[in-house]
Amino acid sequence: MERLRRLKVILRGHDLVDYTWWAGEVIKRIPESARLHKQPQKDNTCVTFDSSCPDGMCLIEGSKYFFAFLMKSGYAITSNPTKFDLPPFRYPKNVTFTPADALKYLMVLLADMHYPFNLDLDEPYSVAHKKVDVSAYPMWESLCMEKLGHAQPTLEEFISIVFMPHYIHKNEDSWYGAWTNVEVLGSRYKVEQESFNRNTWDNFEIWATETANLNCAMIITRNDYKDDPNKIILSDSLMERLGLLVRFQIVLAGARIAIVMNYILSHREIAYCAKTGLLIEKNPNDRWSMDDIWFSALILAFCGICAAGAYVLFLVVRSIYKRNFKTHVDQALQGWRDRRKKKYTPHLDLHDD
Repeated sequence: MERLRRLKVILRGHDLVDYTWWAGEVIKRIPESARLHKQPQKDNTCVTFDSSCPDGMCLIEGSKYFFAFLMKSGYAITSNPTKFDLPPFRYPKNVTFTPADALKYLMVLLADMHYPFNLDLDEPYSVAHKKVDVSAYPMWESLCMEKLGHAQPTLEEFISIVFMPHYIHKNEDSWYGAWTNVEVLGSRYKVEQESFNRNTWDNFEIWATETANLNCAMIITRNDYKDDPNKIILSDSLMERLGLLVRFQIVLAGARIAIVMNYILSHREIAYCAKTGLLIEKNPNDRWSMDDIWFSALILAFCGICAAGAYVLFLVVRSIYKRNFKTHVDQALQGWRDRRKKKYTPHLDLHDD
């Protein structure tokens, strides 16, 4: 309940689910931000994973940035908190992010990290852009015409626009109930939690790699092609596999988002001042320990000694200066007197008679 309270404080009373639309609206306003939600892959064998991202505008580095941003916001509520440095990140617009913005972005990016087509292969190996032959299924052909205006969808169009809305409608009771329960993962949830508590944001690349590998192995198999390697033949087995895969990915994403949010909220208090609305960056309940008091006393004593030493030095220098100055003045006056005496003293010439 305490972590839920902290979450609602950051979002000013709202829930994360209230912002599922948020990223889409941001992309409409800032189209250049769309690549923040992608991590394209070059190796069509999925042997190597490409995490390169020089400006931070990609899934992994973007997730790390907003995670570190939140782990620096507010104040720590644990002893010896882990420090996270902000990675390089150049947003396409000059935006000052708030903790609420960072939290919403982090949630969206973690969800996007579990959508295989956000880590799709570059052309010509893209899985998302392969065409799907739906001609053997009049119902799907009709739905494609209704939703897309044609019956030759790409795999991404078929899954996101045609298949998933129909799948959710047909399985509405289970979809809006059990799928959101992280207990569906069984013991894996505990394993995921322990892994993140140990490795923190290093897990982001592990999760992204797992999702990217789906494009090479699980989404499409050799049996889904016929003669053309760029055309997928729709089948009952393919639809069953897609339904189970997408559902599992959503459950897994939800569990991992919960794990990350719990980690942040158990380490940081991110709250706003009721009077000013500004972020509170120091724990108001913090009291000085004896170590703090002794340290402050030592600092004050050291400063006092330095000040006293500086004052004594000033007095010595001033005394020397005054003594030298008086000597020079006395010498100058004596010289002036001697010159005057010499000038006005009459010279007597004595002559012997």
